[in-house]
Amino acid sequence: MSWDPLPQKPTDTDISLKVIVVGDAAVGKTSLTGRFVTGAFSHAYKATIGTDIFRKLVKVDGRRVGILIYDTGGQERFRNLVERYFMGAIGALLVYDVTNRESFVNLPTWSRQVDRHASGAMKIICGNKVDLANQRSVTTDEGTGMGLQLGGTFLETSAKDGSNVEEAFTKIAQFGLDRVRGRATF
Repeated sequence: MSWDPLPQKPTDTDISLKVIVVGDAAVGKTSLTGRFVTGAFSHAYKATIGTDIFRKLVKVDGRRVGILIYDTGGQERFRNLVERYFMGAIGALLVYDVTNRESFVNLPTWSRQVDRHASGAMKIICGNKVDLANQRSVTTDEGTGMGLQLGGTFLETSAKDGSNVEEAFTKIAQFGLDRVRGRATF
């Protein structure tokens, strides 16, 4: 990818929040993170080895919120390695590819890992790659149902065209800010 993994200084914030991005390999976790951080999409695929860390500063309710994003590798061999990065996360994006049913079926496993290692984190279930509508194998209704089943919020996203990418991360930032203020609900 062409962006600097740590482009902003954490000292520029009123509050810093940790977000983890999890899901099977090749579902678009790094592309979602890159789209959010830089506003751009890269067509080049490069598997994440372990975990990459990114930062972005956003404004929420007039406050500067630093989002520290842990983009995790989705390959089975990295699952135990990346679990240590879950601790302290305020939110988790559980990403699946709407054209890959297996990545959808595996969401409960990812959810259990989040529950085990980042208890109380807000979960957003992201059905990614909705720009590939003609290749879709998971319906919006199924995604909504999975969100309910896993106790999370459901969004369909596209790292390629930017659909709901900002919203996914901003929902977690709002949740984190509300939690700091003592009024978080999801």
